[in-house]
Amino acid sequence: MRSIIAIAGLAACAHSPEATVPEATSPDVEVNETDNNGEDAMQRAAAIDAQVTTDLERLDGLEVFEVGELVGGDASQAFNCYGPCEGADAIVDDYEQRAQALHELTEVAMAETDAATCDLDQVDTHLDALRALQVVDVGEFVSQQAAPSPYCYNLPCPADEAAAQEVNCARANTLAGLVERTSGE
Repeated sequence: MRSIIAIAGLAACAHSPEATVPEATSPDVEVNETDNNGEDAMQRAAAIDAQVTTDLERLDGLEVFEVGELVGGDASQAFNCYGPCEGADAIVDDYEQRAQALHELTEVAMAETDAATCDLDQVDTHLDALRALQVVDVGEFVSQQAAPSPYCYNLPCPADEAAAQEVNCARANTLAGLVERTSGE
């Protein structure tokens, strides 16, 4: 019986002449005709993500140092508000600038190095210089190790050690060239 009274009361309110339907927009609310619920920012972030992934893979493919993530992360925090958050465009703009710095670093890294020296003692200094740029998380130097061989009493053979040393020198030269070109020296 109570539910019938409650329904009748709601029906009476709905048809009451005093009940007014609010307007779709009030005069002090601006409607942004170009707002597309952040689709532009989300599309920009997705395109930037693709470029960042490509650049990180290219850097990693050089096998000079362990490549981490883009410093500062991605733009995903701009869309954690059940859609785009307030300030999403600014977050994506910042992400775009950091991604551009990564792309420039990658392009420099891909350039040929003409250094003919082998300065493995400077590897840690060069890695620290790359870390100081704060573009990408820079891990350890990727060092080639000669494998033990049964033909050399289960020790690395001298030819294998020389080949590993040659690879390490080439990687150290690539790293030194990258640091030289990014520091402007």
